[in-house]
Amino acid sequence: ENAEVMHSIDELLAYSQTISEDIYVSGGSRIFQELLPYTGRIWRTLIDSTFEGDTYIGDIDFSEFTLIEEYEGITDQENLYAHRFQKWERVKNRVVSKEE
Repeated sequence: ENAEVMHSIDELLAYSQTISEDIYVSGGSRIFQELLPYTGRIWRTLIDSTFEGDTYIGDIDFSEFTLIEEYEGITDQENLYAHRFQKWERVKNRVVSKEE
């Protein structure tokens, strides 16, 4: 509900020029990497445990971002692992345009 589905990065970039709201991306890893140059803000969740997996988001150069906010999540019966949330902003909020 209240979600728009885009089928290409070009379609997403064109759509982004028509709205003022933030755009949230729900992966996969290739999509995250392709959109990273256009990203002005990252909401990151860190879980203090080790899990097996076969898909990773890839490297993010956090030197291009500033940590704005960080807080601990609540550990309870539904959230068994200690975790924290981070909000990162791109330095000088510089977002690469399609033309660059």
